[in-house]
Amino acid sequence: MDSLNLSVHPGASAGVDPEPDCVPLPTPEQPLSIADLSAYLKIVVEGDAVLSQLWLTGEVSSAKAFPSGLYFTLKDPEAEAVITATIWRGQLARLTVVPTVGDRVIVLGQVQVWPKRGEYKLVVWQVLPAG
Repeated sequence: MDSLNLSVHPGASAGVDPEPDCVPLPTPEQPLSIADLSAYLKIVVEGDAVLSQLWLTGEVSSAKAFPSGLYFTLKDPEAEAVITATIWRGQLARLTVVPTVGDRVIVLGQVQVWPKRGEYKLVVWQVLPAG
């Protein structure tokens, strides 16, 4: 598709009529491109009220500092689930707790979509120790 109207109604695939200004769902004759899908996911995820300011808890399973900030992975110790996270350099200097491998933490951040990498990650603003 050359130009994607990203206002497809989320319930459209479940048989719910889309809103009047929405485009029909993609078909074999008119599929989405990878870029269109990524752009749509970015709008949906980053526009979601829950995902735009989210408290998460987990265990830091890896952490590496770079000039741009701290990149780390949070894992759920009770499930096989992980999310990559970033604390940008400017925010890192403001933290009272810096996550290190093995720490159980509670973090506040925003889920963001990185279309060029086909990934989502958590951009963290605050870190608290988890009990």
